[in-house]
Amino acid sequence: MDNNIILSIINNLSGVLFTSKFIFKNRSLIIDSLNFFDNSKDKAIGGFSDKRLVENNLFVENIFPDDRDELIEKILSMGAGESLKYEFRFKTSEENYIWLRLNITVVAKDEKSVEISGLVEPISKEKNLDTILYTIKEINRLAIKIDREDELLQALCDLLVDKLGYAGAFLGYIDSNKLFRLKFFAKNIPEVLVDNFKKVTISVDEKIPEGRGTVGNAYRSGNIFLISDTLKSELMSPWAIYHKKFGIRSACSIPLFKGNKVEFILIIYSRTPDLFSEEYMGILDEIKVDISFALEKIDKERNIKLLSEAMEESPEWFLIADETGTILHVNKAVEKISGYSADEIIGNKLSMFISDFYPENLYNELIDKISKGERCECEVVRQSKDKSVFYLDTIFIPVFFDNKVYRFVELSRDITKEKLQQEKISELTRLYVTLSDINQLIVRADSIRDLYQMMNEILVKDAGFSIVYFTVIDDENKLKLYNFYYQEDDFSTQYRDFLKFIEESYKEEFYVLIEKGFVSALSIKNKEISYYNDLITSSKTEEIKERFKGFIFLNACAAIPIFKNNKVIGSIVCCSAKKDFFTPDIIKLLNEIGSDISFALGKIEMERFNAMTSTALNSGSDFVMITDKNFKIVYVNDNTEKIFGYARDELIGKHHSIISSRSQSLGFARRFYRTIRSGQKFSDFFVYRSKDGEKIYSYTTITPFLIRGEVRFYVAVGKDITQAKSLEDSLQRLKDYDPLTGLLNRNKFIENADEFLSIAKYEKKLASVCIINPIGFSSINQAYGFYTGDLILCEIANRIRKTIREYDLIGKLESDMFVILLEDIATLEDVLNIISKLNLVLEKPYDTPKKKEILVSFNFGVSFFPNDGENAQLLVERANIGLGSIKSNKDKRIGFYKKDFEQSARIKLDLKSKLEKAIINKEFILYYQPIFSIKDKSIVGAEALLRWKSDGQIILPMNFIPVLEEMGRIMDVEKFVVDSVCSKLKDWEKKEKKMIPISVNLSERSFKDESFRRYVIYTIRKYGIHRGMFSVELVERTFVEDFERCLIILKKFSREGVFIYLDDFGTGFSSFNYLYKLKFDSLKIDKSFLSNIEKDIRAKSIVESIIFLNKRLNLKTVAEGVETLDQLKILEELGCEYVQGFLLAKPMPEEEFEELIRTT
Repeated sequence: MDNNIILSIINNLSGVLFTSKFIFKNRSLIIDSLNFFDNSKDKAIGGFSDKRLVENNLFVENIFPDDRDELIEKILSMGAGESLKYEFRFKTSEENYIWLRLNITVVAKDEKSVEISGLVEPISKEKNLDTILYTIKEINRLAIKIDREDELLQALCDLLVDKLGYAGAFLGYIDSNKLFRLKFFAKNIPEVLVDNFKKVTISVDEKIPEGRGTVGNAYRSGNIFLISDTLKSELMSPWAIYHKKFGIRSACSIPLFKGNKVEFILIIYSRTPDLFSEEYMGILDEIKVDISFALEKIDKERNIKLLSEAMEESPEWFLIADETGTILHVNKAVEKISGYSADEIIGNKLSMFISDFYPENLYNELIDKISKGERCECEVVRQSKDKSVFYLDTIFIPVFFDNKVYRFVELSRDITKEKLQQEKISELTRLYVTLSDINQLIVRADSIRDLYQMMNEILVKDAGFSIVYFTVIDDENKLKLYNFYYQEDDFSTQYRDFLKFIEESYKEEFYVLIEKGFVSALSIKNKEISYYNDLITSSKTEEIKERFKGFIFLNACAAIPIFKNNKVIGSIVCCSAKKDFFTPDIIKLLNEIGSDISFALGKIEMERFNAMTSTALNSGSDFVMITDKNFKIVYVNDNTEKIFGYARDELIGKHHSIISSRSQSLGFARRFYRTIRSGQKFSDFFVYRSKDGEKIYSYTTITPFLIRGEVRFYVAVGKDITQAKSLEDSLQRLKDYDPLTGLLNRNKFIENADEFLSIAKYEKKLASVCIINPIGFSSINQAYGFYTGDLILCEIANRIRKTIREYDLIGKLESDMFVILLEDIATLEDVLNIISKLNLVLEKPYDTPKKKEILVSFNFGVSFFPNDGENAQLLVERANIGLGSIKSNKDKRIGFYKKDFEQSARIKLDLKSKLEKAIINKEFILYYQPIFSIKDKSIVGAEALLRWKSDGQIILPMNFIPVLEEMGRIMDVEKFVVDSVCSKLKDWEKKEKKMIPISVNLSERSFKDESFRRYVIYTIRKYGIHRGMFSVELVERTFVEDFERCLIILKKFSREGVFIYLDDFGTGFSSFNYLYKLKFDSLKIDKSFLSNIEKDIRAKSIVESIIFLNKRLNLKTVAEGVETLDQLKILEELGCEYVQGFLLAKPMPEEEFEELIRTT
């Protein structure tokens, strides 16, 4: 052959021609030389030149180990002239493996070496193609073999790695956050590779780099996406570290579909570059289609299996037949509904179920339609094995093969119960319409005859009865045909014959009719509905049976008993042409009809009675009013309009209080409502008010009207006694009142005063009786006449009335003296204030008819309840004694029954006056008593103590604090204390003096007053007092009432940094409940426990227990009133933390306290 031709062939070879010499060494080969043909100089093997491949035996060392060992064995076994073709894997200069095919011939061989020549050509693409085709074959095998989705997908991953040699196979889905979630991976992938894969982020969101890789592109496009070289692709840069770490060089993502939706993404990794390329896309796409098909196939087979099981167990009729109607398959429901077994049904025609109600020609038409491919929906009537009829709501669905109907499916729902129920409903509906019409008739009917006539007509026309008649039982206990109605049709003659038969039969005795089984007689006797659903078979005598056979319209009948005043007066007989007409539901409705008719009879009777009653009520002189249970007026008679002045329309629907005068006492109202609501009658004198405001006096009886044991109405019948009451009042006034002044006379005053005092005694209230005596009034009568004297007495009465409180009692005693009862006084001293005020008013000048002014002076006699007596008579007498005690003393105007009270009262009044001035003049000052640490005797705090500096004397708080509380001025003084302490604390801070926490004592009233609490917090904030520098001391009784409110106040103080001391612990109402719940900071042991602590073991034990308890509750303990060294020593032994008392320091003025702080 021409050399040029040979050279051209060589140049077009895909591989590299070479000659090489290998040296044998320990059953291995060491390359000694390698020469590419001249025309192959620009070529290389795996990116290496011929010279590079010789270095370090690189050609041999880069062959995949398993392939290298096999190749060496084959070369060692070859002789000169022998040839070999071998495929192996070779590591390239880029550290990945490629497939090569070696075609060699041994040129020479001796004991030490071998020379070969041949051709090396790359076959990776060929191998890849083989791998992919093998993959398709294996996937198809898996799809046929496996019928579970999870098993298929796991097997697919294992196949790709175990049998096809891919570096990795991962399969997952895309979650709602557009992230790839791993679900399956090959079991034999190294664990480290899987763990690292789980840590990387793979998304399908195109907006982020992690969403632009193979997975994201495959998911969005629905197509396979390849990357031939992962290390060179910009799209794969987010995972470059992972790919480099595990030698991943090419990647492929395959979207797997279910229906039209990407359900999974399959990721395949290879360590060989260019393993996935566009030229394999068609084959790879076939893999995608095959796997997606397998997934859908599994889904379909599972659904078919589920559907098959469901249809087999379904309670609905399911049948498969061929195009001729021959039955091929039935489910259990067909067997159950029809009564046939499957073996009895299969092979028979569908016509085996035809009933007499469904003609055969209709069946043939149906089969003909289905065989033409028409879908049919209809209701069919069929016959079961026991010849009973059943109803089916059916769909016939044709199934096609080669465009021809070769099967059809019958799906049916058993509607037998529904059809029967519809018939019942139809009958019931007619009866409900009947019931409605009868109810309307009850409203309209105003006579019994009209009621019977129209009711019989309704029962025939609406309910569909053939004939209805009403039977009554007379005084001789015989039945009579009272009223009837029948249909106007072809049986009219028979109806009339039947009624004649009934009239003739009713001539017999009642008991005979019962024996013969007449339903009209049975219903009256048994007081319940009697009925026959088959008259012929139910007839008790042959005579009756033969007689009824002649009446075609009569197959069933029922009699409804009718009651009037709880007594059976007759029955309504309803006849029907239909057997078995009277079902339980229909009997129930007939009972309602009977009840309604009985009610109507009672209603008509009641309306007659009401008409007569109304005539009687309106002809009398009494008023009658009826209200419902909520006291809204529903009826009034004519006299009610006349007496109260309201028209009937103005009263109906209004509450009965429209005529109330609201002058009855609360006790009267309670007694009234309690009585009538319990169902009892109530009678008493009432005071009403007419439309024009006039009072109407009446003796009224209210009677509750009960229905089924429940009060539904109230009937009030009243007699107008206004004129008689007016006369009685005039007489009573003359008896009870002073005719001149209109004030209560002595007897009535004492009577009314005793009523109050009986209540005051129970409620522990204070009161006072005061007699007012104008001095020398007889001289006024003598000088100016009795007319002027009477005028002045009336003016005195008027001034007293205007000056005292509205609820205080005032009366006129004999001659010219007056008497008052001062109710609900706070303190006995307050009486002096009231009398002083009253005296100022009374001693003002009085005008005479002749325009002259007269001055009158007064004396007052006073007694107190309960100190001086517990009844009005005694108190008046003792007030008179007090009055008599001062008549000879011109300098005294007020006389008390008990003389010592006058002195104490005047002292207290004087003290109150001075205290008022002290508040205005700011005469109160603060002393401070230090609190010491028991360990080192250092000052840790102080208590601010109130003092009153009056006329150069220091008055202790025990002498004025109770009076301030009584005056209601304690909060004003305690505000001064709070402001003074806060001001002093701020002053010490400014002057950089030693800061000592100060506590102040608060009264219960101030502590619980919301405005006072706000003032304290405002003052603390105003001066900027640091937390814990201002404390409040409270005694135990503060928390006895309004516990929850106290808890809230303490929390508010605590939030502001106010510390809380519980003062005088153990002397009041000590309770673990409030000690636990109320968050105190410190607790002070009262000094009463310390006075005997050295000698009394019980006192010592109590103190020890209190200290122990405080420590458990994390409270600081302060012992008050420490006066001896022995007390101090014992307290230190018991673990007390702080002490306060005269032993260490007495209360001292502000200057001394500051000096003590400075020098301590």
